[in-house]
Amino acid sequence: MGGEVRIQIAGCEVGPHTEVLPLNSRFRPDVPLLKLQVDIDWDPRHPLRALSCLEERLVELCPGLRQHQCRGHLRYHILRSGEQPEDEKEPIEASLALAHLLEHVLIDTLAFITSSPLLSGITGARRDSAQRFDIFVECPDPSLAPLIVRLAVSWISELLGGTPIDGGGRLTLDLVHFLYQRRSEGLAMKEIAQHLGREPDEVRQALLWLEQNAFARKEPVNLSGAERYRLQAP
Repeated sequence: MGGEVRIQIAGCEVGPHTEVLPLNSRFRPDVPLLKLQVDIDWDPRHPLRALSCLEERLVELCPGLRQHQCRGHLRYHILRSGEQPEDEKEPIEASLALAHLLEHVLIDTLAFITSSPLLSGITGARRDSAQRFDIFVECPDPSLAPLIVRLAVSWISELLGGTPIDGGGRLTLDLVHFLYQRRSEGLAMKEIAQHLGREPDEVRQALLWLEQNAFARKEPVNLSGAERYRLQAP
């Protein structure tokens, strides 16, 4: 879709990170921040066109992406890149634009899973590296950080690389949302499938992906003989 891309996670932690609070007036001091350090190497021939195509595909996975607000430079606003001419005097930095888009995917997946009405973030380029970026996103539940990072990075990498979405795509997001909302109890496969309106085999494959990546666990079979699942922190 958009040429070869390399996205490598250099660091991931959740904490107060008070040093960046002044950079976004919407950051709340009482909400932890996920700090994701990523190295991104991406240089498509037509960056605006490639970003626009990627964004349209991500809208299919991220339910609230179209409602996001960008407060940075207009050139880096998501879902508007197709409106800008490729030959403008100040072309975008493709890797920075992709890091910024990754920030929004992190926000959207986290907000959807937790039913948070508003989350904020910021993306910054590093002075000591042209490829490393620091992304900060409000993260009300730190236990979800590894999962949303895995989903967001894999979705972008796989869409750009033209490979199948790992883990089931939107089904996985809907599944995690349901498991999270009912996280105090184990849920039976039949109940999950009925709630999501999906075939049990589809749900089983998504659950298997979550299990294999240590994001969910299967509980011992109870007297009813039904398999029950719940989320877990890796």
